[in-house]
Amino acid sequence: MPWRGPEVPGEFPTLGHDIAALIEDQCAIPDGNRAGEPYILTDEMYRFLLHFYRVDPKTGRRFTHFRGGQLVRPQKWGKGPFSAAIICAEAHPDGPVVPDGFDSNGEPVGRPWPTPRIQVTAVSEDQTDNVWRALIPMIELGRIANVIADTGDTRVNLDGNGLIEPVTFAARSRLGQRLTFAVQDETHSWTTQNGGRKVADNQRRNIAGIGGRWLETTNAWDPAEESVAQQTSEKREVGVYFDDVDPGAGSIRNARDRRRMIKKVYGDSLRTGPKSTGWVDIFR
Repeated sequence: MPWRGPEVPGEFPTLGHDIAALIEDQCAIPDGNRAGEPYILTDEMYRFLLHFYRVDPKTGRRFTHFRGGQLVRPQKWGKGPFSAAIICAEAHPDGPVVPDGFDSNGEPVGRPWPTPRIQVTAVSEDQTDNVWRALIPMIELGRIANVIADTGDTRVNLDGNGLIEPVTFAARSRLGQRLTFAVQDETHSWTTQNGGRKVADNQRRNIAGIGGRWLETTNAWDPAEESVAQQTSEKREVGVYFDDVDPGAGSIRNARDRRRMIKKVYGDSLRTGPKSTGWVDIFR
């Protein structure tokens, strides 16, 4: 059964709708005044999921972005908790994260990994905490705790011998393991000098070997450092989804330009009024 075809202009087959629904149903806000409430995706996050989990319209058994994706946003946009939410979907025993064709109505179908093996990778423990400290309470405070109950400071054990773990560059022996998914965090700080480019290459090869994928999250990078973030962006490899925001022309030294540019790059995360759901104060 092939895909049913677009019902609205620009529509494409994706598992993103089902994954977004799982995240909002199962995951909790990990901290702050609303800790424990359902984790609700912003429009930007939802759109990212639609593209990241887009599937081949002919067979429905392969992702369009089969290697992985790069998400570029400024600090405090919410990359850490969003990455943690995606990890929850990839680890969930019912997570529709592996393309499995189309159903009798021509809708895309996903299935879970039988043995999810997931790593949160960064230069140091402090950097892995960006994701890990959001992931653990997101699980423990949410409905997902009913199916992922064995959480800890250094690992999350999953049914069927699955595993989620934080890994730093120092733990090189664990970077060679077979993986279904990896979050490569703050890759603007992954350089040749600290071993980051070698780590990224090795980990991505290991992931590709079993058909898994990676998610790279980064702030803007310094072009002089030739980081992994810059390398990923400039290579533009087939099978990689790129999500960045162009702030537009202007100077951050000009107050009007600066305000417009900040609005653009922070997007839905900005708190724009008393009823806004954003969390970033544009004036700060």
